[in-house]
Parts: sequence; structure tokens; C-alpha cells
Amino acid sequence: MTATTIHSARVSASSRLTAPSAGSRLIMVFLGWGMSPEPFLTLAKPGYDVMLLWEYRLGSDGIDDEILDRLSAYREIVVVAWSFGVVAASYMLDSYPGLPVTRKVAVNGTPRHIDRSFGIPPAVFSVTLRGLSPAAVVKFTDRMFADLADRGAFAAAGNARSFDSVLEELRFFGGLPVYSGGLRWDFAVVGGRDAIFPPANQSAFWAAAGCRAIERPEAGHYVGLQSVIDDFVVDKELVASRFGGARDTYRDSAGVQRGVAEKLWRLTKGCLSGPVASVLEVGAGDGLLTELYAPSLSPETLVLWDIADIGSGRFPPGALFERCDAEEAVRRCPLSFDLVISASTLQWFHSPETFVANAMRLLRPGGLLALSFFGDGTYREVADITGVSLKYPDPSVWDIDGEVVLLEKDSVAESFADAAAAVRHIGRTGVNALRRDWGASVSAGRRLMRELPENPGGGVSLTYVPYYMIIRKPTT
Repeated sequence: MTATTIHSARVSASSRLTAPSAGSRLIMVFLGWGMSPEPFLTLAKPGYDVMLLWEYRLGSDGIDDEILDRLSAYREIVVVAWSFGVVAASYMLDSYPGLPVTRKVAVNGTPRHIDRSFGIPPAVFSVTLRGLSPAAVVKFTDRMFADLADRGAFAAAGNARSFDSVLEELRFFGGLPVYSGGLRWDFAVVGGRDAIFPPANQSAFWAAAGCRAIERPEAGHYVGLQSVIDDFVVDKELVASRFGGARDTYRDSAGVQRGVAEKLWRLTKGCLSGPVASVLEVGAGDGLLTELYAPSLSPETLVLWDIADIGSGRFPPGALFERCDAEEAVRRCPLSFDLVISASTLQWFHSPETFVANAMRLLRPGGLLALSFFGDGTYREVADITGVSLKYPDPSVWDIDGEVVLLEKDSVAESFADAAAAVRHIGRTGVNALRRDWGASVSAGRRLMRELPENPGGGVSLTYVPYYMIIRKPTT
């Protein structure tokens, strides 16, 4: 069977939607070889349903019709794939390109699942397959774990798979050619102590693929998938709540954001080459950016999007305000614009690159997409203490269908009299929307006040790393 043949077929799997909430967002978790759902039934994220997939096989049916019907109800899907689940997910997602997938995270696996340089070496796989027995399965499971506590919790949850089904699945993966399609992954997690899937091979593949790999030096092959979900899936309901709650304090506290908006408009104005009759602003917030460009442009059509309940009274008369998730709204918007503009927003998106591609589709020929967003290094002082951070955009790896007129990167340190003032600033601007178990907790605030490093001259600082990007849509 050739790679071409298999690529046109469908990889099937058993699946289970755990605790469905009839919500609009879904996390699809592709488990590894030999797994059953029992150890993973507690995976959760506020605002998301979770679907587990396991026991892979080759078939013409792919995802069954009942599951496809359920998937059609979601407006956003995040994929987390572990081990051999990465190659299974690659084939399955290629079979269903219409799914609204916004972020894909690979964990201790690559699409080249059996490969001397980028996967499990073929000789190792062959020895494993030839010698597979119930005892060997137990030994394999033991080797997955770098932490005995994790191994004990996994064993206590149970595994309902029979040996015959596990053997058949391993044979399936042995006959499945390494993936050669064009699916791009957004992030990869590499366990530094992975004794199953060589970490060096993983890192080599992701470097060649242009995907950002994040190493967890102490992790084995088994990485707690709940921690991956916590770190990589944005709690958008929390984002809406925190920014909505900060609407009366944001303007007076967001000094850096104000400066970023002013610079973005100044750069954008210098790139405009004709009249602007229609504008879409993404992440309008309380109008910091809107009040800069609207009086100058006086567009006939002004559409404003924000995920938070800001209130339309803050915007120019006649502006059309819609509370929405822009990653979803940009796919269904029927309008076209001369200018799409957004300040300090894209870092909250699961897939800024996909948003950019969709936004370019909304532009009229010659129109501009003008963006500012924060990148790696932003709030590094907080990340160093808490280990909590956004997965910031990296425009250097984006595939842009348009002329990049401008791309700039800055670094700005905002100073505060003391750590308490810095913590208040975080809350008053709404940027404490990273985790429910951290951002609003008293203990987290006290920890920051104790540990934020002092400047040589006194006080503390928070670092921002803004990017400015302007893209022109071709005229032909």
C-alpha cells in the first residue's frame, strides 16, 4: 500500500464525547497507541466539550456520521494529539478540511511516526511488534512514565483494551506510511525524558517543519494532557469576562496599549494610498484605536468586533458593533473592506496565521490589513514566576498571501512604583485572563508582589514586546 493510496483513504477511530455541554467549542484529543478512554475521562476546559479518539484503524468510513453531525455544531475545534495520535490526526484532519480547527498541538509524536530521523526508528518498531505480548504491553506502559505518581494514577483508572485489539492497532500503524501531506501544526510539546519517541527526532522534525517546539525537560512519553490543555487552549469565556470587567479601568491603566494603538495608526496612515470607505476593527475594546482613525477616515461603513461586552455607546454614531469571537466571525463575514485593523488582540487567538488568511479574504483589492499584537517576551517577569504565559504569535513562520508592507518589533518596559501597583495594573487591563486558577487568585497576586524583581533604581517593570504588521492585498 503506497502513501498516495493511504492518504486518500480514511483513518478511523473509536470516539467518545465526554460530558457534552452542547457548547460551541470542542477539544479533540487523539490518544496514542494502545490507549482506552478511561484514564482521560476527566480532561476538561471551561467553555469546551472534549472528544477522545483512540483505537485507530484503516477504513473508508473515517469519522462516523453521528460524530460528524456533532462536529458540525461546533464553531471552533482545538486538536491535541499525543504519540501515534499525531499521525492519525494528520490523516483524519486531511480527510475533513472543512472542520473549523483553530489550533493543533502535537505531544511527543510527529506525523512521521516510524522514521529513522524524525520518528521511532524502524528497527525499534519492528522489534516491538515482533515481541509484543501482554507482558510487553505492561513494560511499554511502565516506560511511558517519568513520574511514578502519574503511573499509579494511570493504572488506577484502568484500561479496557484487549491484547488482541492492541496488537491489531500496532500492526495498523506498522502498515501506515509516514504522513506526507501538508497539514501544519501550531505547537509541539517534547518530553525531554521520553523513552518511547526519541526527543531528538521530535525536535529535528519540528525544526524542519517550521513548527514551534516547547520542551518539557522532566517529562517522559506520557505528558499529562490536562496540563497541555491548560497551557495551550485559550479560555475564551474568561477572556471575555476579564476584559469586559475591566472596561471602566482599562483606558486609564493601559498606557502601553495606548502607545501601541497610536503607533499602529501612524504607520497605517502612512501606507494608505486612497479613500477608505469601509473599515473592520477587530478587538475594538473601549475605543482607544477607533477614536484615532475614525475622525480622519470617516468611513461609510464601520464594523467593530470584540469578544467582550463593551457597550456600543463608546463608539462613533452609525458604527456597527458585534460581540463575537473574531476567529469564528471572520470565516462567515459576508462583507468586504478597504481596511481591516486590530490593535493588541491577536495574541489571544488560537491561530493568528489563519485569522490573517481569512482577514485577507475580506479585503478589497489593494486594501490593507494593519495589525499590532504582542509577541514572545511580553510579561516575561510574570511568566518567570508563575510559569503561566500566552503562546504568543510568531509572524516569521506565517505563510502570507499578500505584500508585507511593514513588519516591526519593539520592546517596551512599563515601570511601576512597586509590585502592588504592577499587580493592580494587570487586573485593571484585563490581561489576567490566562488561567482561572491563577489570574484572580489572592495567593497568585501575593506571590507576584513578593517575587517581581526590583529595578536598580527602585520599583518594578513589566515588559511588552509589540509587533506591527501591515499587509496589502494585491490589486489583481
